[in-house]
Amino acid sequence: MSGKNKEALQGIYDNLGTFLAAFDEPEETGKSDDESGEVNKNEVKKEEIDMTKDLDLNGDTKTDSTDDDYDFLKINDGCVKQLAAGSNIVDRSTIDDGAMSIDVFYSAIKALPNKYNNGKLKWIMSPHRYQDWIYTLLNSAVTNGGIITDGRIEDPCSIGVVQCANLSDDKIILTDPKKLIEVGTYNMMIRKTTEGMHAIMEDKRFYVVHLDYDPIIEELDAACLITGFAEI
Repeated sequence: MSGKNKEALQGIYDNLGTFLAAFDEPEETGKSDDESGEVNKNEVKKEEIDMTKDLDLNGDTKTDSTDDDYDFLKINDGCVKQLAAGSNIVDRSTIDDGAMSIDVFYSAIKALPNKYNNGKLKWIMSPHRYQDWIYTLLNSAVTNGGIITDGRIEDPCSIGVVQCANLSDDKIILTDPKKLIEVGTYNMMIRKTTEGMHAIMEDKRFYVVHLDYDPIIEELDAACLITGFAEI
């Protein structure tokens, strides 16, 4: 997910990397011990970031059991569910049929208490939603005439954009990304195996990490969730 996600996950990964270092063993790949260990930890880091980004945002303990990702998403309530239950909400479904416009951003800013409009805010949206915003802006310029600067595209209302592939297209979040926090336990249990059919056939070692962790939001009132967009 971008720079913000790497920052959010760095604390858990640092602890995980420390444990993995103790378990790393040299592989017969022609690389030094240090190089092999780094490859293993980088692979674990990538998987951890990809998985926790999705769970952090979309986790829902009440996920329908028919959902393809039920076993994964039911683990925790993610940021989107928490925001929907307690943050400032802007529903665009009854405004211009949920169409994208500059009014979307200004309505969210107005919904957010002024004390949180402190220069640290970011728009968090999916790549498709961001591209739809650019299309809307450029189409307006072509239709009405005028010049659009890069700043107006990249920073609606002078607030930067963070693109997040795990966020659905029908939502935009306005908040300081540092208020989206992961809380993880230091009591991690790491199991490693080089046995079993897959490990032998692929000549790999597999790790399973057991830990408790929860996504939390520092000050729900410091965030705004925009919903009700028309389908892209």
